[in-house]
Amino acid sequence: MTEDEFFGLVSKLFILEQNPKLEKKAWFRFLKVLQGLAIVVVVLAALIVAWVLFDSKSTATATLICNDGTTWNAIDQSESYRTYKSELDMYEKCGLCNYRLPNDRYNECEIGTPSNILFDSYEVEKTYSRDHSIVAVVGWSSLALFGGLALVKISAKTIVYVIGGGRND
Repeated sequence: MTEDEFFGLVSKLFILEQNPKLEKKAWFRFLKVLQGLAIVVVVLAALIVAWVLFDSKSTATATLICNDGTTWNAIDQSESYRTYKSELDMYEKCGLCNYRLPNDRYNECEIGTPSNILFDSYEVEKTYSRDHSIVAVVGWSSLALFGGLALVKISAKTIVYVIGGGRND
């Protein structure tokens, strides 16, 4: 397949159904309007897929910094796996900064803990990493675009064939 043939095939996905014999039928014109709207929806959906994947990021590191200057790893090792990193909850962070025990142990803060100790006794510094590469973003959005366009085209051709009573040239 040459480059011109490939781009010709791709461009046909964007062209609305054509059939001179059916142009005077109201249902056919309505189908063309629906097909045009469906193409717009598919393009918007592909753009949304690209935006969501490009914007997707997750926590790479989280450092708990207490008011007294001590620092701790704020990643909960028991809840984290592979690339997913879960952060300690606020009661654990509060306990690390306010209720320390020997050997890097601590008592968690409780529900009745005053809010100034619970929230104002520490800060968390985070770094983030992108979840998807540019190649993955382009790949998935292209799949959404061309898969959706192919689905719209097949649906329109099927409807014309069934309702129009024969082959669509």
